[in-house]
Amino acid sequence: MVTASEFIRTQTWEVIFNPNAFGNRKEEKWGLIKAQLSQLSVLFSAHHVESSTICQSLLQRLCNDGKRHFLIVGGDGTLNDCLNGIFSSGIPTSEAFLWVVPIGTGNDWSRTHFYPEDFAYELSDFKHANFISHDVGVVKIIGEKNFNRYFLNIAGFCFDGAVIENIARKKNSFNSSLVYLLGVLKVLLSYRPKKTVITSKEQTINDKIFTIAVGIGRYNGNGMKQVPNADPQDGLFDVVVIRKISKLKVIRNIKKLYSGTHTKLKEVTQFRTNELTITSNSPFFGEVEGEVLKQGDYKIENAPDKINILSFNPHFK
Repeated sequence: MVTASEFIRTQTWEVIFNPNAFGNRKEEKWGLIKAQLSQLSVLFSAHHVESSTICQSLLQRLCNDGKRHFLIVGGDGTLNDCLNGIFSSGIPTSEAFLWVVPIGTGNDWSRTHFYPEDFAYELSDFKHANFISHDVGVVKIIGEKNFNRYFLNIAGFCFDGAVIENIARKKNSFNSSLVYLLGVLKVLLSYRPKKTVITSKEQTINDKIFTIAVGIGRYNGNGMKQVPNADPQDGLFDVVVIRKISKLKVIRNIKKLYSGTHTKLKEVTQFRTNELTITSNSPFFGEVEGEVLKQGDYKIENAPDKINILSFNPHFK
């Protein structure tokens, strides 16, 4: 059996590098990453991308040119852009392999997979790593035929979507747990739970809803363990719904979001499904991997095709 480290060193990787993730130290940090890849004997070709549109178009072109091995250097947003480029290219996604150097604005997907916290990879880091067949979700806006946004981690709706929209509108860099936490508190002051209908094969919830998290991965919000039991290989979403809850109770229990114990609150409902719809008479925002979705009613499906991604979590094979 070929190990992850052997596989990585026998392929040529298309490195997708978002220089904006490095702030004012772009050249210095990119130089360190290149040196690290050389030390690991990784063959690669580098591509610098500075916008979501360019990133997706680049991945489509690379896939159509026969490339199948990608190393993503950036945060959750860059990873999401690359994923959408691959899935919109039309290739069999089971042929694509991804791994990540998690840096930049938000790295919650990598927490589920135990990625090293910095980019100083050593060969020993790959001892228990595996390329796994990873679930992929897709969000559709009901009534819009051509809208599909794929995701690997968590899709959030209602309050979660409002927080990300507020951060994006203020053009704040989503680069720390403090920025997210301040965004949570600011939106909380004026947010009102909306009458919402959540429908799946398993159940229907019709209630005033504070927030909804549809998880393949477990973390969002720069370290909040919002979907603590999600499994990226089981073909199901873990859905965590928080019904109407007082502002004071939200503030008192924010710490529980980081440990995943918020799910014990009486306002929280959890279930698993491979498909659900979220509708409301009041407009609300959604988000995937920190990327804001336009307002609408949503359908979320487990995509029929998976993708191969490097995981350092020994529980995933």
